[in-house]
Amino acid sequence: MSKATTRVRLALLPTALAMGGLSVSAEALAQTITIDGTGSGRTYEGIGAVSGGGGTSPLLMDYVEPQRTQILDYLFRPNYGAALQELYVEVGGDGNSTQGSELSHMHTKTDENYYRGYEWWLMEQARARNPAIFLDATAWSAPAWVGNGNFWSQDTADYLSKWIKGAKSAHGLDIDYVGCRNEKGNNESWVKLFRTTLDSNGLTNVGIHAFDNWGSTSWTWATDMNTDATLKAAVYAIGSHTTSSYGSTKGTPPPANVIAIGKPMWDTEEHVYEHGFQCAIDIVGAFNFNYVNSKITKTIYWYLITAFYSNEPFYDNTMAVASSPWSGNYTINPALWGYAHVGQFTKTGWKYLDAASGTFSGGGNYVTMMAPSGGDYSFIAQTSGAKATQNITFNVSGGLSTGAVSVWRSNATTQFEKQASVTPVNGSFSVALDANSIYSISTTTGQQKGAASPPAAADFPFPYYETYDHYGDPKSVGYRPYYDNDIAGGFEIFTRPDGNGQCLRQVVSQPAQSWAPESNPYTVVGNTAWTDYEVSADISIETTSGWASLLGRVNSTGSGYGTNPNGYYMTLSPSGACSLYAAPTAGAIATGQATLAAGSWHNMKLVFQGTSIKGLVDGTQVLSATDSKYSKGNVGLGTAAKTTALFDNLIVNTVNGAKPAPTVFVQDGQSPPDGGAGGSTGSGGTTGSGGAGGASGTGGTTGTGGTTRTGGSTGPGGATGTGGIAAAGGTTRTAGTTANGGVSGTGGTTRTGGSPTGTGGNTVTGGNTGAGGIIANGGVSGTGGTTRTGGTGGTAGVAGNGGSTGQSNAGSTGAGSSASGSSCSIVRTSDNDHRVGWLLFATFVATAMLRRRSSRASTRQDRAVPSHGFGHRGR
Repeated sequence: MSKATTRVRLALLPTALAMGGLSVSAEALAQTITIDGTGSGRTYEGIGAVSGGGGTSPLLMDYVEPQRTQILDYLFRPNYGAALQELYVEVGGDGNSTQGSELSHMHTKTDENYYRGYEWWLMEQARARNPAIFLDATAWSAPAWVGNGNFWSQDTADYLSKWIKGAKSAHGLDIDYVGCRNEKGNNESWVKLFRTTLDSNGLTNVGIHAFDNWGSTSWTWATDMNTDATLKAAVYAIGSHTTSSYGSTKGTPPPANVIAIGKPMWDTEEHVYEHGFQCAIDIVGAFNFNYVNSKITKTIYWYLITAFYSNEPFYDNTMAVASSPWSGNYTINPALWGYAHVGQFTKTGWKYLDAASGTFSGGGNYVTMMAPSGGDYSFIAQTSGAKATQNITFNVSGGLSTGAVSVWRSNATTQFEKQASVTPVNGSFSVALDANSIYSISTTTGQQKGAASPPAAADFPFPYYETYDHYGDPKSVGYRPYYDNDIAGGFEIFTRPDGNGQCLRQVVSQPAQSWAPESNPYTVVGNTAWTDYEVSADISIETTSGWASLLGRVNSTGSGYGTNPNGYYMTLSPSGACSLYAAPTAGAIATGQATLAAGSWHNMKLVFQGTSIKGLVDGTQVLSATDSKYSKGNVGLGTAAKTTALFDNLIVNTVNGAKPAPTVFVQDGQSPPDGGAGGSTGSGGTTGSGGAGGASGTGGTTGTGGTTRTGGSTGPGGATGTGGIAAAGGTTRTAGTTANGGVSGTGGTTRTGGSPTGTGGNTVTGGNTGAGGIIANGGVSGTGGTTRTGGTGGTAGVAGNGGSTGQSNAGSTGAGSSASGSSCSIVRTSDNDHRVGWLLFATFVATAMLRRRSSRASTRQDRAVPSHGFGHRGR
């Protein structure tokens, strides 16, 4: 080692170290890595996470300020927390796709509503904080009408195209990538049909990733692109799931003949199901492995954040837990800083350096990426499994920066801690890497460790009285009541037909094409630790058959691949027949018959006191049972399949307690969640010549600069700006590739809620016993609501070079700068590939659980990556 070598940390390496009976020489623990800026490597396309696949983020939207901003900053704000570079969301399909179901934008073929649910809001928030973030989406489930049950149909291509166009028209959001369907096989003819449909709708710059399955068969279809030029042109990125073997799953890397195709390859659903620092180090390990072993340039993890109840499957396998919006409490897990070690030190559109990416001789792996200009580079490493410190000497050349290098480290004790910087001498320096640690070594600056403090946790409000009358325009909250989680079916805030205010309606009249096997529709809400209580609700069944249900002591909502709950539920049919079940057991434990008075509304009540369970209709007891199977859990509402029903005045109270006052929601006192949206018209070229799209908008977040986004696939696209939050720089997005035409965008919209009030239904009495129904489940509602302001787009950028059919080349344009902090310029280039995702898990009667995720790749330089997407997760 040269005397000129500088060390970040002086580490004396003895000739031999005794470890576990093994003698490890100093030479074995030393390694030299050459970082040469003229070296070869693929374009880096980002690190991201999935919201959905399904129902993983409903409670996040219910947080109020300042905690709402704090959490979102941790996820998306550059140089603060995870600094995610892609957000992959589920296209709601009214069916369960793991934790729960998400509302569709088209319950029927003639219905279109682009404000349902919370994914629109989340995408707005992500792009407001990071205008360069890629937005990707895919479908896990779909309504029954789509293709008359055949997902691989023209209906589906139209359905997904409308979702992408709705994101733009209603929210000012340009979707970068789209998947086909999460973990549900391949259909090469359909993906070509889908590409044609997107192009005919002016969505030429939206890239498709396919087919987002898992296991060895997930790769086999891709070799058909060698002989099918149309298929190759249709697919931007090849996507698969769990391609590494870090965490709880055994991955399946792509075979050599798939890598040789040359398309971008994505892991659209990586699974690292662990806790503590082990989760963080394995997130980095999987990320590095995917490139070193498989040339995978984008890794997306399922799932983004735990923002659902603890009695739902896969709770707390993420970077943060935000499942207590009523208190504002949340938890940042060590895993978040694993993402930060990548997201804060790289930009999409950078280039991997193959010769400086590999495996340490003493344990762990590493990758190196360089900026397309300016000489910056970052080295990201993890030393999991190492038995001793490893001394790494770096020799830097090829036009890369010779300036000071910052060093950041995480270990089991302290995450994301800045170490002493080091200045290379004659292009050389060395760093001693501790065992079982994560390191980011970079010439970039501006990184920081966010340090917001959440309030203490508090119990769910009790007694609880939800009238549904305080939401004003349901659109402002995504048609979702606060704190509700839909598990199967779909529950929306709805205007009562009798004019008495608002209620909750189960809207799915035909079972969806669900990703997972599912029960009847149901939704849950409340404290999972509740024991003795009574729960009641007014109900009105809209169909002449079927039933509505009231749930209590729900302590599990299913395995994730299957949604039968563990808990009690009582059913009421239009004839007055009642039954009580201890789900998931099929047989009723009690039955009864209510005498229903005239009128469509009736009150149902369940009373839990020790092992005693009573059921009442309109104040009269109609059934009772003694059962000790479940002692605690939250409550829910539900219906039979093919049954639509209305629910109002949900009350959870002490047994025989006086009727409480309606619950006061802090959310009503704040403006709806802010969203950013911009929009402008882009212009494109004709086939064979790319046009530059777009316009600049405003965006960014405090301390971050504007970005330039270029790219797209199979056609040029227009550009849009994104909404901003405090003191941010502008952004410009341009795209160009084969085919023609930019896409015009529109500005955002402003939405405000009111607060009209109304009253619930009437009380009638009934009696008599009789026979009752079959297993039912309840549905859950989501949360929503926002105020969104739309920017306008001026024109910006310069035209990029057009690619030939099947390729896309991006033009470049200048980047905006921020009011404070460093500016970031982002360029996106798009290759012909899509990303795929995969998630695998096993539960529920020994059935493997699938996950979904998919996204389409767009490469960005300096943050560049093509944008397309649809995603889900599986097991």
